[in-house]
Amino acid sequence: MGVPVATEILNYYDLSEEELRGPYYKRSGRCNCGKLLLFTLAGMAVAIPLALAYQLAINYIPFIYVNVLLTLGLGFCGGAMGVLILNKSKCRNFGIDMLVGLLLGTWMLWLSWGVLVSLLVKEIPIFAAMRPDMIMAVAGKVMEPGTNYLTIRSIEITGLGLITVWGIEALLILGTSLAAVLAMKSETTFCESCQKWTKRIFTSRHLQTCPDIEFICEKLESRDFAALLALEPVTTDTEYTLITIDSCDCGKTFLLTVSNDTITVDGKGNESVKKLEFLRNFYITQEEMNQISSTLKPAL
Repeated sequence: MGVPVATEILNYYDLSEEELRGPYYKRSGRCNCGKLLLFTLAGMAVAIPLALAYQLAINYIPFIYVNVLLTLGLGFCGGAMGVLILNKSKCRNFGIDMLVGLLLGTWMLWLSWGVLVSLLVKEIPIFAAMRPDMIMAVAGKVMEPGTNYLTIRSIEITGLGLITVWGIEALLILGTSLAAVLAMKSETTFCESCQKWTKRIFTSRHLQTCPDIEFICEKLESRDFAALLALEPVTTDTEYTLITIDSCDCGKTFLLTVSNDTITVDGKGNESVKKLEFLRNFYITQEEMNQISSTLKPAL
């Protein structure tokens, strides 16, 4: 029973770009495992000085808000490094994306705890301090009352309170690392023909807001671009339709995205953009791309 399934999987990975894709882009699930392993090991090595700097800063900066920002920053660094690793490995697999994000977050957290143990017990070298039994033993000691390891507003945090603080730290680092990977990777698309990531080649001017989203989508999916090309430019910067096209170096992949954007301003004057992408990464031909870019004109 296992042979047909295995054959089906092997056949899937032999498919061409045309056979793989439907009307919308989706990840192939492929990845260069050799490069993934190599770049992951390199990333783990780079994480060592980052974790060291983080724990030193946390240990000597007494301000709780700064500590929280540093914790989020460490998690973001792990996520950004994960995205670099995944892109270099040409990874188009959601599960591997998650695994790398969690792996780097866990590694940086473990390193930082090892540094903490080494700082608290000067006689223990850093790599010996990373042993789980050593971390647990030192953690048990600092949780006892009277150690003054952590105080907040002159109140000593011990026992369950300290475990809660460490738990929050772990969640922030792991959660930020994973969220950063997933957020940044969700914006990337890949051409299976030339084996390269796509890049933005066209962004339209602000166009009048599409009044009937379902109608536009139905027309585009039937390869009728007349309704989209009929959208007129607008001068308002608060509500508009935006069209973008991504492509690759070989010119075989063109991906169309259409969104209705709304800009709001809060009481402090800060602007935020709410995007409604009602057509995302839709495959178009080079002729269709030329028609869109020549008719609608790019943003200045």
